Amino acid sequence: MPPEKQDKRSIIPIERGDVDQWLAGTVEEAQELLKLTPVDVFDAGPITAPA
Repeated sequence: MPPEKQDKRSIIPIERGDVDQWLAGTVEEAQELLKLTPVDVFDAGPITAPA
């Protein structure tokens, strides 16, 4: 599909305690929740290819 027809969604990770503010708050309150998640929160890393 051409870029203008593609879906532009993205995952926005928020803290569990901020869900109500995200869903019912103002745009300004929601924007305050947009921040980078610390890398140590994620459980990811390289994998080795099967031999």
